Amino acid sequence: MTVYMTKAATKIIARVPDLAEYLRLRSIAGLSAFFEHAANNGLHGTWFAVVAEKGGKSISMGRWIGDGGCFCQVVDIALDPPHQGQGNYGGIDRRYDGTLATFGLCKLD
Repeated sequence: MTVYMTKAATKIIARVPDLAEYLRLRSIAGLSAFFEHAANNGLHGTWFAVVAEKGGKSISMGRWIGDGGCFCQVVDIALDPPHQGQGNYGGIDRRYDGTLATFGLCKLD
């Protein structure tokens, strides 16, 4: 497991959120709701994901799907509203950019 720290003492962990985290974060961030079975199936199609934790609780996530070569799409970015504006999103974005570069999937300028 890879863990990065942000200035806001938030751990950015490269992992797929579990079903409960996924549904909770989508709900509190104001994203559309899914049936549990549909969300569970969707999580299995994740190409890359990160979860941000603060004080042992997940406060945000980023999830991407793709074909592993040419196409990659952001499908879920969710941040718990009380944690917005505190530097908790930037680590998710930077972690993803680093992964794309590592696998040679895109050229970052």
